[in-house]
Amino acid sequence: DSAFIDLGKEDPRFVGFGWSPPQLRSGRWVRVTRADRARLFLPLEVASTIELTFTASVRPAAADVGIVINEKPAGSFRVTPGFDEYTVRVPALYWKEGVNRLDLTPRFAEPKSVLLLEKIGAHRSVVSPSRLPGAAQGR
Repeated sequence: DSAFIDLGKEDPRFVGFGWSPPQLRSGRWVRVTRADRARLFLPLEVASTIELTFTASVRPAAADVGIVINEKPAGSFRVTPGFDEYTVRVPALYWKEGVNRLDLTPRFAEPKSVLLLEKIGAHRSVVSPSRLPGAAQGR
């Protein structure tokens, strides 16, 4: 199961504090933050392992971006200038059924830096028990 949230154009209910209104940057509709913490909301029907894909850029220099899910640090990724996709796998124990708080915590290396976020993809990871090491084969 996959879903994408287009933050520049889609429903503002997904966007919490720390983000700008939609802006057209480099031909893309994005939300921008200069804050050290910016919140998004991600509704889930089932708490499971999720692969998050962020379509993002940063200016003027690369920055590490932490991910905090429901107040628990859950990983990080490094964003570089120029739009690209960044994927982080977040185990099920961080999520809950219903609306989740997803905070991005950029650590900017330079003053006046900005994080630009175009969209987020969420893909539910499914592990087949038959593919686990030691599982019986050929049934």
